Amino acid sequence: MRVQETTFMKEFIRMCEDVWKLGWHECHAGNLSYRLTEKERKEIEKDLDFSGAWIPSEVKVKQLAEELIFVTGSGKTFRNTPLKPEVETGIVEMNAEGTAYRIVWGFEDGGHPTSEFPTHLINLAIKKEYTDGRQRVVYHAHPEN
Repeated sequence: MRVQETTFMKEFIRMCEDVWKLGWHECHAGNLSYRLTEKERKEIEKDLDFSGAWIPSEVKVKQLAEELIFVTGSGKTFRNTPLKPEVETGIVEMNAEGTAYRIVWGFEDGGHPTSEFPTHLINLAIKKEYTDGRQRVVYHAHPEN
């Protein structure tokens, strides 16, 4: 299955669109990340490119070893996510030690995960541990009031 045909992609885009319409994000403020399930990984694995270089992470998150994380991009907008999700967002794979990641889908214009990505990783790791893996989303907004 293609990434853009998946339920998780459609729901991710819908959330980006909804929160933009609510006025919770000015310009390129705020970000969203989602830790994929093993089932979702298997659905899209043929659409992913695992040949990219590993990028050192600013944090070590062993709990996320070899996980796939779907995340908004640095300097990107929630407004444009529905229009060009392959540019505004990406999927990254964490290495076996949880110390580096590589882009396996998206960020087609040379983009990279949000500058808040280390914070998202820490939160995803903690939530995975304390909720037995049930909680898989980190969302950061910049509402005006």
